[in-house]
Amino acid sequence: VQFETEDALKWGIGEFGAGTGWCIVMDARTGAVLAMASQPDFEPLLYGRASDAAKKNRAIEFNYEPGSVMKVITAAAAIDGCTIVLSADTHLVGAEIILDRALKIRGKTGCPEDVILKAKSSGYRLFRMLDPAAEVLDLTIHGFSVSGSGGGISIGASGGIVSNCVIRSCTASGYAVSGGGIYITKPESDDTVSLVDSVVVSNCGATCIHGSGGHALSMAGGIVRNSLFVHNAPSTSENDSGSGGAVRATGGELVNCTVALNKSTYAATGVHASGTARVRDCVISQNTLTGSLTPHAQSWYGTASCFSNCVCWCGWGRTLELGLETWASRISGVVFENCDLIHNAGAALSVHLGGPAVVEDATYRNIRIE
Repeated sequence: VQFETEDALKWGIGEFGAGTGWCIVMDARTGAVLAMASQPDFEPLLYGRASDAAKKNRAIEFNYEPGSVMKVITAAAAIDGCTIVLSADTHLVGAEIILDRALKIRGKTGCPEDVILKAKSSGYRLFRMLDPAAEVLDLTIHGFSVSGSGGGISIGASGGIVSNCVIRSCTASGYAVSGGGIYITKPESDDTVSLVDSVVVSNCGATCIHGSGGHALSMAGGIVRNSLFVHNAPSTSENDSGSGGAVRATGGELVNCTVALNKSTYAATGVHASGTARVRDCVISQNTLTGSLTPHAQSWYGTASCFSNCVCWCGWGRTLELGLETWASRISGVVFENCDLIHNAGAALSVHLGGPAVVEDATYRNIRIE
């Protein structure tokens, strides 16, 4: 290997007319150095006659600006079934990465805090996922911002998978946007895989006028499970910066998640769920309102079809609120079951019958109030 490396380096210098050059061959699996060459070189038997420049090993004695790790991702994106493993380091990313085929990007160690992808500038999210077999796992995503929905990651109608990641300090801004950390589009079919599993989203925000909130997560479908949404809030004091301090769900399932210590300037500061959304096995606790408008539900409000097996801690406002701030003309078939409502500062259960929607067929089953 050493001979071939030196021979290839000499050929390259001659072919392109370079004055100097160096080359390292490494084992991609272990990082072991297999060969190393530097030009110009010298004859060891004539060391005293060699110039100072020839005596230097340019592969290890000079400082070089690191290349962009994202070039590897861009090239690999053209290959279906490819896995890219990123080293334990902080990698600066200068543009959005579109995953429109079966490509897996993961951190090397399995610990998200070891592999950090950080925005080099503003104005773009990190990942736009457009394939159900596209996967992102074992990464920390930090400091991305976009004019639109999905400040860190946007999962399109075709689906995608995000697992074991930390998403922090990402923002979405603009008119009627949502999902400061993650945005999940309504899947194109019932078979589409849109999955977010074991993710921590913190210090993210959706800053907008006439937006739907979801400062950590906005979902129109898919499954979000085993995740933590904490310390998310809009970056503006505008009262109309969106409802749903942490999570805004119009479809899909939120399962076994903790939604805590989030803030909103309007309406539900924990979870705002409507449509076919289902919320179950969750803890929703100590979320607060920062705006001047009348407080609504601290834990949950909306028109979701099912809210079950959850624990809600409510320090102000109403805990479970049904029927307020909805575009629907009729709300029916809603089920609340097997929930613990703790530390209720206001009404534990609230149903708005005065409009705009007609509320009917709402079921409350096995609700424990302390």
